[in-house]
Amino acid sequence: MAAEALGQLLGKNVSKNEVPVVAVLGSGGGIRAMLSLLGSMEGLQETGLLNCVTYICGVSGSTWAMSQLYENVDWSTKLPTKDISEKLVGEEFSWEYVKELIFEKGHLWERMVKAASKEVYSLTDIWAATVSYLIGTENTSPLSKHQESANSGQNPYPVYAAIDKDTFDSGEEPHPPEIWFEFTPHECGFPCYGIFVETSDFGSKFENGVKKEHHSEPDVCLLQGK
Repeated sequence: MAAEALGQLLGKNVSKNEVPVVAVLGSGGGIRAMLSLLGSMEGLQETGLLNCVTYICGVSGSTWAMSQLYENVDWSTKLPTKDISEKLVGEEFSWEYVKELIFEKGHLWERMVKAASKEVYSLTDIWAATVSYLIGTENTSPLSKHQESANSGQNPYPVYAAIDKDTFDSGEEPHPPEIWFEFTPHECGFPCYGIFVETSDFGSKFENGVKKEHHSEPDVCLLQGK
């Protein structure tokens, strides 16, 4: 598919061996970054370049867009960008509104009560519940469920990035490579160390590479909050 799409753009035959690895990198920046990546996907599809993309990578707001796209197995052929964008119109993101929302929506309050019983409970749990609600998709399935959207090769492969807070707060400049943590539907970990676990095991406790204590994989709502 990529060779055919690239050949049409270049006006010549392109063999599979000549197809480069193309990655789209989405920035952070909340709703701005989310809408920017959605717009970029539309532009790539219109020009035929989306079929040439091997990876889509993002951090923060751009991952909000990615996680919604990969809910649909055939999203790259039927882009739902308009539906996603329209849900954001008129939404308010102030802290006061977030607090009101949690008390107003019973299921969000129940989510907070359940999260409070966990070993690790933080503002991320609150942010995850409200962000997922405000951006229009409360995806309570785990990231490993997105394997179906990535395995066929029809869609680019998604790589979600997060920043390790302790490394970031160290103040070291430039930031060392271990600042980055990656999530995919299949595995997650620190690429600089070459240490990964299966995504379905994310959240479990390991010792010397051996799983000692199993915990359920967190849902996409919580990952959006991170």
